[in-house]
Amino acid sequence: GYSEEARANGNKCQRNLEIISNRLAAEPMNPQLRLYAAQALHDQGDDHAALDWLRVCMHLCKLFPMADCATCYDQAASDLLCVLSGLEMHAQAVLEAKVICDWRTPAHSGFHINLANAYLNCGAYNFAAASAFRAIEYRNVKTQQMTTAVTTWLPDATLGIALANLEGREAEALICLKRAMSHNPVAHMPMLQATYDKVVAKAG
Repeated sequence: GYSEEARANGNKCQRNLEIISNRLAAEPMNPQLRLYAAQALHDQGDDHAALDWLRVCMHLCKLFPMADCATCYDQAASDLLCVLSGLEMHAQAVLEAKVICDWRTPAHSGFHINLANAYLNCGAYNFAAASAFRAIEYRNVKTQQMTTAVTTWLPDATLGIALANLEGREAEALICLKRAMSHNPVAHMPMLQATYDKVVAKAG
């Protein structure tokens, strides 16, 4: 059976969904509530439903602009690519990102990191590097939700990995990877060090 912690987390997710559903009954066109519902569904493990709600959220941001519409749209866009990445739907993530950016390019470092990851998994390394550069550009932009990794080492690591796959860009890759490792992301240091060593060997 499930552990007590798992049951508690499941109950919490269900309670959150019930609260959000009640609020949505009164404000059905509120995109922020759609975003919260999508995040609760993702926490509950219902990723495909979460994707649908994230798409609805972004659609409502276009139809009913609010004061914080841009940050809501950007967060939903980042979450959408993150969920697609978790499902290993990388080509789909690239396609949806193009539609997202047709309306506005999210000023959200996490979105561009997730897009770079999708490109990496599709073997499109030049596009991955371009997305990683943009993640660095937006690293200090205030967003609704952001992890420490996204504001510190992850953009540089992503760019380093992308550049490592491009001929003649090894020196730049090493600089990016070294910059990422300077933040000492303990759990990810073995991966970063292994990538660094591989680039050094490739560069000769």
